[in-house]
Amino acid sequence: GNIKQSGVIYGDRMIKSPINKYNILPASNFIDVAINDGDEITALEYYKDKILQFKKRKVFVIDISGDYESLADTFDNVGINGQYAVVKTPKGIAWANENGCYLYNGDKLINLIEGTIPTSEAYENAGIANNRWAATSSSGNCLIGYDKNKDTLIVNFSKDNTESSTAPSGATYHFKTNSWTLIRQVWNDNAAAPQTGDMSNMVTSEDGDVLFYHINSGGSYGVNTLRKWNHEPNNNLGTK
Repeated sequence: GNIKQSGVIYGDRMIKSPINKYNILPASNFIDVAINDGDEITALEYYKDKILQFKKRKVFVIDISGDYESLADTFDNVGINGQYAVVKTPKGIAWANENGCYLYNGDKLINLIEGTIPTSEAYENAGIANNRWAATSSSGNCLIGYDKNKDTLIVNFSKDNTESSTAPSGATYHFKTNSWTLIRQVWNDNAAAPQTGDMSNMVTSEDGDVLFYHINSGGSYGVNTLRKWNHEPNNNLGTK
């Protein structure tokens, strides 16, 4: 009932609808920020009076508060590969990639893992192997969700099936305490199975839960099943 406009991605361009006509997309309504730059738009999200336009390498912040759109900010080297890596929260727009987890609060960009979690094995805590942000571009793309009931971000380091018996397979961030927890072997229904399974994007249900779908075939980790994130200690996922 509150939708006034809509937008779609068209290659490396974005097109918007007229106000209150969100099912109409005129060819004259392109919003061009940086086209023909060798990159493509991978995701869109909005927060307050700003649109965030994501590419694989950059993020553009577009101010839509006035009569005309204007470029408010550009963030380099923090891009993502798909909509599955970005989520809206009450604190702002959050997204994750191999270099960190970012929050845009309407005014500034914050890397939530900076000074807290290393991204390289060379900087792991002494005596604690694989205690790092283990997301890499070669292992797939990060997935991110928001647990409304726990006010918590949930990050899976790869949407593709990976083994997580040693390196962390994801992390959670609690907004109220500004604290991170690295997680292993929790993306399935079998505590003995280290596989994460291939996963769909995460969505927040009307009840505030994070849901996703396992789409991998084979293995012992609850495949082809709708799952609900379980934020209790020492528990694997439940079936929705």
